[in-house]
Amino acid sequence: KYREEWRVLRFEPCVMYLQGVTRLRWNNKEPDADPEVMDQVLSLPYNQSLASVTMSALQLIGAPAVEAMEKLPEGKEVEKEPLLRFLFIGLGGGAMPAFFKAVFPQSSVDVVEIEPAVLEAAEEVMGFKQSKQLKCFVEDGAEFALNAAMKHGPGVYD
Repeated sequence: KYREEWRVLRFEPCVMYLQGVTRLRWNNKEPDADPEVMDQVLSLPYNQSLASVTMSALQLIGAPAVEAMEKLPEGKEVEKEPLLRFLFIGLGGGAMPAFFKAVFPQSSVDVVEIEPAVLEAAEEVMGFKQSKQLKCFVEDGAEFALNAAMKHGPGVYD
């Protein structure tokens, strides 16, 4: 019924290092359709560790993590102020931001990637898709974070 495959993102000259790993799935009845990103799959140990530590830290500081995990009706996106806001500096293949969007549907996820080719590769090869809740900005991450803190205050991101 479904065909699944892993996609790996690597950049020259360090091809031995993985930039990202994503699992994709196609419906065999719709072979020309875009693949579905299996966004609740984190294959790399450091991604799994980062996700675990982030979720634990959110719980420890009293952030509304459990509430942000409440599922939205099918096809709906957050219409009010998100309960949590995440900022990722560096996109890679997009697995981590997609995971946080999937696990915390009542949140928003911003990604800042300095290299346009990384965003292009993530969208064209790794299945990364932007939405109202998941946005990628092509600019310097440190500058973006500083500007966001100056504009909205230091607690703009959880």
